[in-house]
Amino acid sequence: MRKLLAILLISCWATSSHAQKADLVVTNAKIVRLDPASKIAQALAVRDGRIVAVGGNDAVEGLIGPATRRVDAGGRTIIPASTDVEDN
Repeated sequence: MRKLLAILLISCWATSSHAQKADLVVTNAKIVRLDPASKIAQALAVRDGRIVAVGGNDAVEGLIGPATRRVDAGGRTIIPASTDVEDN
């Protein structure tokens, strides 16, 4: 029963967080992903100061709402970096 409840809560949380629209969407970029595969993405979405989606332009389309700021990077390169001021 607890396992079922946990699964239900997680699925509700995932659905509601995915349904929220992004504050910023950048498309038509060369986004260098800093993961072991070092893939290049085309778009990213940001919500509440955190990157919530990275992929092709079509991957972020569903996160664009009426208040979302859209930036066309025009093929420019983006390299995400940590800017945590608490990091010493």
